[in-house]
Amino acid sequence: MIYITHSNRLEQLLEAFIQSLNINEINTTPDPFSPEIILVPHLGMQHWITHQIAIHTGIAANLQFPTPNVFFRQLAKFWESYGLIGHLGWHKEELVWKIMLKLPELIATDETFVTLKNYVRSNINSNKSHNKADSYNKTDSHDKANSYDKANNYDKANNYDNNKNDLRLLQLAQDIATIFTQYLMLRPDWVCAWEQGEATHWQAKLWRALISTDEWHWGHLLQKLQKTTMSHNTDRDNTNHHTPFNLPSRISLFGIRNLAPLQFTLIERIALYTQVQIFHLNPMRQAWNTVKNSDGMVKHNIYAQRAMQPDPNGRLDLANPLLATLGHAGQILLSQLLELDATHTVKPIEAGLDTLLHRLQNDLLAAMDQDTKAPKDTNDPATIFPTTDISIQIHACHSPLREIQILHNRLLDLFTKHPDLTPQDILVMAVDMDIYTPYIEAIFGAAEGRQYIPWSIAKRPYGFAAQSLHTALNSLLQLPESRFTVSDILPLLRIPALQRRLKLDTTDLQNIERWIQESGIRWGIDTKHQTTLDLPEESLNTWQFGLQRLFLGMAMAPDTQAELYHGVLPYPNIEGSEVEALGALQTLFTQLTFWHQHLQSPRSLKDWRLTLDSFFQDFFALDIEEQEFLQILRSGIENLNTHASTVGFNRTISLQAFRNIVTQILDTATNGPLRIFTGQVTFCSLDVMSAIPFRVICLLGMNSSDFPRHQHSHTFNLLTDQPRRGDPSQRLDDNGLFLDTILAARDCFYISYLGHSLQDNSTKLPAIVVSELIEYINKHYRIKSSIESSIESSSNLVAEHPLQPFSHKAYNGKDLRLQSYNSKWLEAAYTETDPNPTIFAPQPLQTAPDSTLQTLNVDDLIRCIADPAQYFLTHRLGLDLFQNEISQEDIEPFYLDNLQLYKLKELVLPLVQADWEDTAILKHIRAEGLLPHGAIGELEFENILTIIQPIATRLAQYTSTPPQEPLEVNLKLGAFQLQGWLQGIRPEGLVEMRVGKLRCKDRLSLWIRHLVLCCLKPSGVNLESVYITENATLHLATVAVPQPILEDLLALRWQGLMEPLPFFPETAWAWYEKTHNNDYLNVWNGNMHCSGDSENTAVQIAFRGRNPVKEDAFFTIASRILGPLKVYSQVTEL
Repeated sequence: MIYITHSNRLEQLLEAFIQSLNINEINTTPDPFSPEIILVPHLGMQHWITHQIAIHTGIAANLQFPTPNVFFRQLAKFWESYGLIGHLGWHKEELVWKIMLKLPELIATDETFVTLKNYVRSNINSNKSHNKADSYNKTDSHDKANSYDKANNYDKANNYDNNKNDLRLLQLAQDIATIFTQYLMLRPDWVCAWEQGEATHWQAKLWRALISTDEWHWGHLLQKLQKTTMSHNTDRDNTNHHTPFNLPSRISLFGIRNLAPLQFTLIERIALYTQVQIFHLNPMRQAWNTVKNSDGMVKHNIYAQRAMQPDPNGRLDLANPLLATLGHAGQILLSQLLELDATHTVKPIEAGLDTLLHRLQNDLLAAMDQDTKAPKDTNDPATIFPTTDISIQIHACHSPLREIQILHNRLLDLFTKHPDLTPQDILVMAVDMDIYTPYIEAIFGAAEGRQYIPWSIAKRPYGFAAQSLHTALNSLLQLPESRFTVSDILPLLRIPALQRRLKLDTTDLQNIERWIQESGIRWGIDTKHQTTLDLPEESLNTWQFGLQRLFLGMAMAPDTQAELYHGVLPYPNIEGSEVEALGALQTLFTQLTFWHQHLQSPRSLKDWRLTLDSFFQDFFALDIEEQEFLQILRSGIENLNTHASTVGFNRTISLQAFRNIVTQILDTATNGPLRIFTGQVTFCSLDVMSAIPFRVICLLGMNSSDFPRHQHSHTFNLLTDQPRRGDPSQRLDDNGLFLDTILAARDCFYISYLGHSLQDNSTKLPAIVVSELIEYINKHYRIKSSIESSIESSSNLVAEHPLQPFSHKAYNGKDLRLQSYNSKWLEAAYTETDPNPTIFAPQPLQTAPDSTLQTLNVDDLIRCIADPAQYFLTHRLGLDLFQNEISQEDIEPFYLDNLQLYKLKELVLPLVQADWEDTAILKHIRAEGLLPHGAIGELEFENILTIIQPIATRLAQYTSTPPQEPLEVNLKLGAFQLQGWLQGIRPEGLVEMRVGKLRCKDRLSLWIRHLVLCCLKPSGVNLESVYITENATLHLATVAVPQPILEDLLALRWQGLMEPLPFFPETAWAWYEKTHNNDYLNVWNGNMHCSGDSENTAVQIAFRGRNPVKEDAFFTIASRILGPLKVYSQVTEL
């Protein structure tokens, strides 16, 4: 017997189910050890039912919750055990490998498969998605051969069984297996007809090649059911403890959303021997009757044709347009339920009239459109709701991050307005939860104090270490195709498991990155590797080239490191503990080159699993979480190997095919069991907890492009040509899911979507179901603005949020739906509305610097005067914001940018000064790996020589004698002690140079050292200084009394520790030199060719809210610093 209970509330269905636990129609004395079988659509429903039964009865035990597919598989095993049917095989996992066995032979021998052959052999990028809908060519009838389109390019080899073809064959087999599995459940009559030879297209021929006499499928089972009632060969247990065929005494279906017609047939057969209970979530009060009049039939025929539904009689005559649009899948299911010989019970529950959400639910319950009722006054209080009614919330946002920020604020608002609301009453679902997971952790995880909301993600991905391991594995499995670029290899060194394996710390990683950049490594293992890529041999910039330089630098004495050794230039300055890091880099390179070759050979699945173990042992030292992650991969591969072995597939597969398998296994891996009903706000994907009631339900990512979700149907899928009632439809299922969510929300239904573009703030539409909901509410209800007296609709239903969380709109209280509870953004919000933003340092610091800072190095004073803003932020406030990251390149230099050109000029100058031959210099700098290869490099070298030779000539005028030993500095200047060493001292004076153009910073650096020289007055040294650059020579005359000038600079430095000094060298020099006119502002602001001082990051921070170059202090300090410098300097420009 079949009993069907209908209700619009899942709680009501559960109550009816709990009451039925004490009633048994089959056995007067049920077996207490027999489990209760409850078919559920998803794991979330299992947890909810178990949780609720425990709450209502005090215990929940001996319950089994299979999905329909799993249960009917188990049922077939029961019947098989009684000899009623054969072995039910045809698992999708086994079918893939059956197809892998049979398809190559058919492709090679049968012309029907010619287009599949062309696809498998076509030169298609193996990294494409395995859904190849665009590559399939569909014919008009399923009795004709559905085939793959020919691709544009073909492999040169005649044999398709190479690595790339192997991958495409596996992907094709997976696609066909998916379709065949659908045929078995949804079109068993087709499959049985194919077995009788009734079709000649390639799918039918392939099926006939796959069939086995000792295996049954669902088509055979259906034929068996049609021939017999299965009443024979039964052996009823007179003790009434067991039903025939070992069936349980009762089977319940709870909240099932769709079943295949074959499964309904199985249910009818089961009901002959045991009690079947179906608890159906029905949004309407009545059991929906079919269309009764011819006019209605015509209307529904037209509607069904537009909706591409083959069975218009399955549609119901509904007055409510929202229910008609969203409830189509539910209507089809209900029509199937009504065809069963069953007893129906309807238990509707009205939601009330107090909120907009409850009124909407009641409209759905009555299946009535407001237009069908008597006309109402537009000011009828029953249809007017204030904006303070937050039972239905729709929020338009700019990004997923803003969606989470806004959600957090709105939940805090709900907790404030509903003190009895708890985190466990809230469910948050997203179309794609993976997009939101990092933002949830950042926003909900970082909240503190009263703003903290307990939260959990139901299906939590693995942590950073395991995810990085996944990324590393994907990269390493591509080694045979890798060019070994720096960007391929360096990310591996950041993987925690690999760092543990090589025993590397942060300092080691920084050294290795610097070595790679400075030794000239760009890409390629060696010259042999380059030839495999059809490129000419060139050892420069390969890993072998760079590592040879590094190891020679370690092995050779410092005084010989500037000499070429067998054409290799040693890399200098590797010593001490750094040797271990270099050894670790060599170990990694050795492993990479080994696996680069070793992975290219095809292997069986079993051998691939063993190879993977060795692979992980060579590269990683795993922690507990990573070991669990690896075990998932091992188990997945082992399962595939078991399925393949079962059907006799023992062939080898290529790395490309194995990599595809690994990706599929790891992409579905989750960390631990389902985390729901933990007393926290639950975040999950749509399918995990659909239809389960919560007081507050939130939907994220309801964008027009993302929901309903796209159904990726292969074009050779015959189901699309001849659809039938009960066929799966992602669009209709998602519409039904949205309807179920509306019904499941008890107090608040919350929706957010990307309503504005991040780029230009243009409007974006929400998902079509959200638009239909908005349209329905705007048509039948009114939202009264709390600000204006007029009654508006759509503008008050959708909350339009600003781009930034610190917008003043979130804090001015004009629209409470935008209100933010985050106090950290409050100051920024006031700044946004203030035309004069908050000054970063409005006055000097109250606390004087530590007295130890009165002792300083000469270079320290130079750094302060050259960049006072950065000096203040770094040395006084401790802000370490200005570290320059090492820039890595993946290709050898083809041209020289300004920085590369400057480095090469620095390298060439001492060689020119040492009178090296041009050819020797060229060979030397080529060995650095910085010069472009070939003739381009020679041209660049000649250009460098034309710049350097004049500098060397001018420099020779002042360097005829060798430099003296560094001069120690230890000067007492007022309250300050200036220390350090002065280098570059010659009898001619202090001589310095730069291979660029003369800057104000160069003037200041030389000026401060020159003042120190004049204070020290070393014997035998001319107290003059010279600075030689590409475009000028700077001379500084002797300063007779330098101490007061130095003391003033030290005083400015001390002031610079109390507040940022408004001194910007290039801008100040432009002002001071050009007779104090306003041209200096061009230097301050910069232009398209050169950045200005105002664009300096430290300046922007330290002088926020100020225009320092207009302040009196700027002109005063510029005069104090540059005035004496100008007096004693003379510049000879070239």
